[in-house]
Amino acid sequence: MTVYPFGDFVLGIDRNRSLMPPKDGAFYDLVNVDLTPGHTIKRRNGFAKQQALTGAVGLTAFAGSLHTFFSGVDPGSTSLCKTHKLVCPDGSGSSLANVYLAAPLLGYLYVVASFSNGSTWHFYLDEGSTGCPTWTASTNELFGAIVCPTVYNGLRYMSTTIPVASEDWAPKIPLAINDTIRPTKGNGFVYQVTTLTVPAGATAATGTTEPSWPTMVGATVVEDVVDTVTKTKTWGAGLYVAAGEQLLPTKLLGFGLHAIASFNPEGARNVNYTGAFEPNWPTVAGQTVDDGTITWTIVEHVLIKYTCVAGTVTGIGEPIWPSTPGLTVVDNGVTWVALANNIKDKSCPSTPAAVIGASRIFAQGKSTEPDIVPYCSVANPRAWNTTATPFVANTQVNVGDQMVMANGSVQQVTIQGITGAAEPGQGWASIPGYAVQCGTASFVWVGISAPDDAGFIASGLQTQSGDTTVTALGLYRGSLAIFTTTGFQVWQIDTDPTQIILLDQFDGRGCVMTRGIASLGGDAYFTSLQGIRSLSTVAQTVNMDAGDAGVFVDPLVMPLLSAANTFQPLAIYIPDLGRFVLYVGNQAFALNSYPVMGVLGWSRYTLPWNVLYAANMGQHFVLADDGNLYKLSDAQWQDDTSGLESVYTSTIEWPYMVLGRHTMFTPMGTAGYMKMMRGVAMTANAQATLTCGYSDGDAGAATPPQTIGPDDRVAGIQPIELLCTSLSPQITYATNFPFELSGFAAYYDLLAQMVA
Repeated sequence: MTVYPFGDFVLGIDRNRSLMPPKDGAFYDLVNVDLTPGHTIKRRNGFAKQQALTGAVGLTAFAGSLHTFFSGVDPGSTSLCKTHKLVCPDGSGSSLANVYLAAPLLGYLYVVASFSNGSTWHFYLDEGSTGCPTWTASTNELFGAIVCPTVYNGLRYMSTTIPVASEDWAPKIPLAINDTIRPTKGNGFVYQVTTLTVPAGATAATGTTEPSWPTMVGATVVEDVVDTVTKTKTWGAGLYVAAGEQLLPTKLLGFGLHAIASFNPEGARNVNYTGAFEPNWPTVAGQTVDDGTITWTIVEHVLIKYTCVAGTVTGIGEPIWPSTPGLTVVDNGVTWVALANNIKDKSCPSTPAAVIGASRIFAQGKSTEPDIVPYCSVANPRAWNTTATPFVANTQVNVGDQMVMANGSVQQVTIQGITGAAEPGQGWASIPGYAVQCGTASFVWVGISAPDDAGFIASGLQTQSGDTTVTALGLYRGSLAIFTTTGFQVWQIDTDPTQIILLDQFDGRGCVMTRGIASLGGDAYFTSLQGIRSLSTVAQTVNMDAGDAGVFVDPLVMPLLSAANTFQPLAIYIPDLGRFVLYVGNQAFALNSYPVMGVLGWSRYTLPWNVLYAANMGQHFVLADDGNLYKLSDAQWQDDTSGLESVYTSTIEWPYMVLGRHTMFTPMGTAGYMKMMRGVAMTANAQATLTCGYSDGDAGAATPPQTIGPDDRVAGIQPIELLCTSLSPQITYATNFPFELSGFAAYYDLLAQMVA
């Protein structure tokens, strides 16, 4: 009697062979099991339900928590998973449909999401940051200021209020008591003239130097208009002063008084020089004081006292915020307009495929520019603009034109007209949303100028053949992989735009699956319509199929990737398990990779629900379906469903094995020889069920199920009397227990060769 072990458990599923020698280490099917570093096969761990996420879309891990998104009713944040509201920016009220990217950038989440009306938008969730602080009561808010509600609702709110005043401060403008002034650089406050001292013959007007304005209601500031007096200097010790010269005492600042020197005969020693110490100046016009050899007479000049009055100050209670972009709400002295939290810069393509690398966002070009990959400024995800020109006064501008202003902001024309003689005195909005009038034209903020930093990759110009439309993006060894339907390019990316260069390109297989790409170690796997492929294998072999790990499961994967399939592939790498997994609906394909132990093989999973999103959070791996969150459990070998438990079946099935003597001269053994099967032996940690197929041309030709194991080395072989030329054993297990198979062998006698 001959005994043959059925191979080493290192290669996983291989559907490209129907007959193979034993000891090859490959399987016809491995369902709901994993290959282990110890060359065993173990029942996969189950998923335990963590919480309901009704209405939630998307999933990512960041800052020690999971994060998901919604547009309707808040599913409810928990210590495990925080929720974020995304509002469709076009004001349509469309519901959130899909999240293509949700990843951290500069301490906040960057999100690419689509809505039920088919639109796609990019969001940067920096609420609570310096760029979007939380609303506070009794606070002065400048025009263009942005706040978030204390309970975030997916929107921002921008102040559209410019304080009303008689005029803006400027040199030499006439003033009267109770007139109101705005600073040249708006600070949200208005200043009222409450004291005005005007000597006979003088004009009540501002000076040439703007005061330093206080920013507290009731505070005052005095403008000494001493520049209306000719030949005025400030007092100093030992200062020569000619007769009739006027001087400003340092100790009378704010009194609207200065001094004029009396005539003294020339020629005497130290005549017309001030003393060593400043005198005690009188405060009544016409009075005199001696100072060294000089006599001063006090005279008046124009003095203006301003009092800070209420400006754009929020109320004592938070307003009821509108939930639709474009609507407004009055908050004491501030009117807020609701804004969606999307990227407003029109150079941002707002397309589904996007990745983060080199502190930038890279995204596929919009439909009018499908063969480029735009990228944002380094460390500034809101700045994508590269085409704006500097502001030009008294110039015709048209809708859609963009200009870079003195403050570095990019303003886009919303109403055509002629620009003013200068940029608006109150300044431009520095945050997106509200229009500002300049001349007869109207502008709205769209970004920050970054012409030497933001830009785009002209991948279409580098394509040697095939399609140029960008369909997907991924990261590969720190570089950017740009996919079309027929191939891909690899680009070096950098914070320096001059170092963004083409490294290589390959034709033959492309990728249209936006979420079907995952990086793992020094490699990346992508999903093509022909199956799963490895970028490193393609780069080394210049062949999309030769030797690629994905070809072993092509017959299983390809039918699921048809256009008729509702579920788009979701690829993810689980570092803690050393495993790449591709989810398609309720099925998954897992590549178990332990290179040091010589293990690289596929298994597949069946799940009781459709997987829509997945994330790694530390040592935990989580999945989300349409309404629930599940975590991979270390102590469970069944899947939770809606409050129930689903015990899945684990299957280990070998292809038909040609049993017989295997030497270097007869690698296929005794193919065509009849064998008398005597039995099998299994080494495992629990009993299982065995059937054996005995005719590779007849799928129904199999032995009845029988119980085997757990360790037949002790109990003896399990008898199976069967005449066949080849054999396909199948082991199944369906109990909530960590079943593990470490060995399997067949016992038989070789009979005679079959003759046709």
